[in-house]
Amino acid sequence: MGQPLFGFSGSLILAVLILLLPDHILQSQDNRFYSQAFFCISVVLLLGGHVAVRRSAVAAVCLGPVAVLMVLTHSLTGLIWGFLLIGLLVDFLWAKQTDQNNNSRYQNNKSWKNRLSWKMILILGFLVTWSILLLVIAFVHIMPLAKSWNNFETSSVSPIHAVIGLGFSLGWFLFLLCVPAWLFVLGNSRQPGNSYWLVCAVASGISVFLLPLKIAYISHYNFLFTFPILVILSLFIDWLARLVIQSDLPYRKLLSPLLVIMVLLSNFPALASYYQDGGRYEWRAAYQFIREHWQPGDRIACFPLSANRYIPELEPKIPVRSKSETELQQIFDQNRNNRLWIPIACNRYEPDEKRRHWLYNNARYQTRFGKKRYDFTRNDIEIFLVQKTEEEY
Repeated sequence: MGQPLFGFSGSLILAVLILLLPDHILQSQDNRFYSQAFFCISVVLLLGGHVAVRRSAVAAVCLGPVAVLMVLTHSLTGLIWGFLLIGLLVDFLWAKQTDQNNNSRYQNNKSWKNRLSWKMILILGFLVTWSILLLVIAFVHIMPLAKSWNNFETSSVSPIHAVIGLGFSLGWFLFLLCVPAWLFVLGNSRQPGNSYWLVCAVASGISVFLLPLKIAYISHYNFLFTFPILVILSLFIDWLARLVIQSDLPYRKLLSPLLVIMVLLSNFPALASYYQDGGRYEWRAAYQFIREHWQPGDRIACFPLSANRYIPELEPKIPVRSKSETELQQIFDQNRNNRLWIPIACNRYEPDEKRRHWLYNNARYQTRFGKKRYDFTRNDIEIFLVQKTEEEY
């Protein structure tokens, strides 16, 4: 699907970028639905690219069923359909201006223009039909779920932290490369489809920044918005490779593929780190430590699902929702006469300074579990112990 849009080299670069994306490997091995959502998003946006570049009515017809599957995988994917419509609108308006000023593209052929206008009307009809269908699905199926989704929960992630999390999802080199890539596509926005992909990529970045203000945002949501950004990156990398080949540099035929390989392997430290720890926390080792140091009368504040798997014999377990400082204070007030174990999953993406301040003031740090990584990410578990109030620490 990508070769007619980006050429063989551009589509190959895009495929390798996705293949070597650590977040993609993590989600594809997880038992959740983010990989299915990413697949549907990719197909929908690629079909939208065929509508933008080739004015394909067949692609417009196929958009509907795939878009329905997309919005049923995750409620946030409905935003992608909005990005697609806005991107197509911008591309259609920009393409009209290009038609008037660039005769070499359509050669002022009246019969071709007539066929184009009828095809655009047909495509518009399909897009409106699918939009109405998706709205019906949203009101009937998604809205009842959204009313209770993350109910009474606030996000511990600020917009800045969400954008930093996007850097972790893409890899920091690719994340920084987004700036020149966006500028390149903006400078070539009159090329067929470029404005469409630019709108989708920019809208994805803005969504990552704004969504934490409205919902309890988590790091997995970043994965849903990475595909249009990867497309922009592949277009830029392909252009750089062609630029090197067309230059007068010595060994340019060797430098061009080396440049592409270096960029594609920029996520190798994160990829090696993923195979080191699987992108997961060492809950087994953490709960084993608590078992070895458990005393009669102890309590543990934990997520019951994981705790019951590793330490089913240890009771009582105090269920928690978010382990915020307010929730921990309530648990502490209710268990002042008992020792309280608090295992905390720590990473660089979702820092909670208020919770950490409460732990340092009210609990004693015990140990940390986590395998060595070769990138900026950390998947550690820190264990804290709150002593009885009459004990000094």
